[in-house]
Amino acid sequence: MTPRVTEGGELSRLMVDPRASIRDALRALDESAEAIIFIGNIHTREVQGVVTDGDLRRALLRGADLDTTSVSSAMQRDFVWVSPDAGRAEILDLMRARRIEQLPVLDDRRCLSGLHTLARMVSARERPNAGILLAGGRGTR
Repeated sequence: MTPRVTEGGELSRLMVDPRASIRDALRALDESAEAIIFIGNIHTREVQGVVTDGDLRRALLRGADLDTTSVSSAMQRDFVWVSPDAGRAEILDLMRARRIEQLPVLDDRRCLSGLHTLARMVSARERPNAGILLAGGRGTR
């Protein structure tokens, strides 16, 4: 079974230019609703680093300015990711071991091609079919 993943156009809103301000990154993080954004080339989706709300919070506590400090100063350059052919069990094991809730999918050029989230991985899958359970009888066996 292929894991569910954020793909396509949804990924564009997760990419932020490294020269963007921390305020811009906070805005992108708020709009994405994924709790993670990727810093790098917006057009090719080549990822240089990742930023979470915690990274931005720590940067602000260190004295970073919302409008003049670039988001690249707060990004994590060394982060965990998987290739597009990673299986569901491998992804869940990695998420549990590292205690992370988002796991980016990068291709061989380090370009963002998807995002696995723990919530989507463990949630019940919506099925297109409906079922009916018929029960009856006298209540004896």
